[in-house]
Amino acid sequence: MATSAQTTVSSADRRVALAGCALLLAAGWAGAWWDEYSRAGWSAWMSMCQATSPGFVAVLRLYANLLPTSLIAMLLAGLVVLGMASLMRSRATLAIGGIAGHAGCIVAMPLTIYLCASVFNGPATAGLQLTAMLLLDLGLAFSLTLLLMKALQPVVADCCRDSVGQF
Repeated sequence: MATSAQTTVSSADRRVALAGCALLLAAGWAGAWWDEYSRAGWSAWMSMCQATSPGFVAVLRLYANLLPTSLIAMLLAGLVVLGMASLMRSRATLAIGGIAGHAGCIVAMPLTIYLCASVFNGPATAGLQLTAMLLLDLGLAFSLTLLLMKALQPVVADCCRDSVGQF
């Protein structure tokens, strides 16, 4: 039977969740850098968003078409995070942290992509646009991850009480 120490989310569990989320963000940013370097994907994406002011779905479609390496890198990093969460299932709070980190980034990325394409697409320099997107992405993703961990804490206490150590 699990003790309360095993079902209470600790600061170490939060760090693991934020590290998983940071891995997804870093993979996406590394892929975006490669797309910009190899085919000017970021510049083309921002130029198209400035010229047309597309809606939410159109912005995401443009992102997928112009920054495919970024998208693929995020998907692969997401599989790594979920795989790590499944390997840590004997420590329920770490597994939930991995899932919360993954979910926080999944929700934050499209919102950040849309907000940066619609709000930060004025006469700002590319460096300012990148910095704004990075800060917005980090803030949203980390906040959502921590909120999800807090929301999932009762689930950890209920569902994982009898299964800890059985895997």
